[in-house]
Amino acid sequence: MNRREWAIGFLGYAGFPLQAEKVTALVAQASKEDTGALCNPLATTEPSPGATEYNSAGVKNYTLGAASGWGATLATFRNGDYPTLLSFLEATGSVSALTYAASPELDTWGTGNCVAFVNEIRGGDPQGYLGREVPGTGPPGPTPEEVPMLSPTVFAFGQLHLLQVSSSVLWHKWHDHEWHNEAIPLPAIPTGSPQLSPDPPGLLGTVEDTTGRVWAVTQAQGGSWVATAVP
Repeated sequence: MNRREWAIGFLGYAGFPLQAEKVTALVAQASKEDTGALCNPLATTEPSPGATEYNSAGVKNYTLGAASGWGATLATFRNGDYPTLLSFLEATGSVSALTYAASPELDTWGTGNCVAFVNEIRGGDPQGYLGREVPGTGPPGPTPEEVPMLSPTVFAFGQLHLLQVSSSVLWHKWHDHEWHNEAIPLPAIPTGSPQLSPDPPGLLGTVEDTTGRVWAVTQAQGGSWVATAVP
């Protein structure tokens, strides 16, 4: 899982509205931290089951997978020290990644100002920050068995494989050495919603419906998987 995928997954897990500027802000922070901590690109020190020490500053390795890292990161945003950052992530209206990146609360976090990274990402991401791997999230699981009568595009997202099937998504989750299949219906789009442009091809964890709209499939708290329109 790369940094962009991790950020999209985190926003879905937390139930925060998915916006491109939020993804840019989180990737900018991760790029400033540039840590090797497992499943912890924002370098939080939040305790969590299965966590181990990454460094003497108390940054944790989250050894139970991406969801454990998302949960610990969410707990950090909600611990009372980061009201401005949390409000940014919770916002339903237009936001700017520069506001997040320049917040003094990032000094409290330990990251510091990361405006330069936002500008790099917005400027075409020449350093490839969006695509850098998040340590510990691991390669995709084994390829699922072919679904009879279908020849869809397969997207790998950690150990989740997505196959577009008409107006729904068929997902395969690798768990206990078995593939588990389930269809996730794409939510109805309210009247008046703007037309969505597809993300760059190859972004893992997204599907395009029959109208051309793009949806990100992410894991919510409690383990369920949800589809969210990509702005």
